[in-house]
Amino acid sequence: MDSVAKLKPKKVVYISCGPETLARDLKYFKKLGYVAKEAWPVDMFPATGHTESIVLLQKSVK
Repeated sequence: MDSVAKLKPKKVVYISCGPETLARDLKYFKKLGYVAKEAWPVDMFPATGHTESIVLLQKSVK
């Protein structure tokens, strides 16, 4: 995530396979100046209760 911050992209598509790491990483991205704009769950393993999360992050304008 620090490498992403150094590149300073306007948008980042973040994919997470766990809600705990998603929450942790979104908090860190917020400190780096990114805001979650949209999120989508993706069920890649329909026979399980597991879903992936795809989040569009955008650099906040101050």
